Amino acid sequence: MSRVENQMHLSCVVHVHMGHFIVCTLFIYFSNEWILRLLKSGTNSIAL
Repeated sequence: MSRVENQMHLSCVVHVHMGHFIVCTLFIYFSNEWILRLLKSGTNSIAL
């Protein structure tokens, strides 16, 4: 691999990891929202 190819490969890896990180963050955020909603509806039905 030449120097330029190495740079391109590294930037690709970083880009993929950033995308993966963003997807993971969104997934965790939305699943937390969903879990909170479930808990709220759960406590509401128990209270009723």
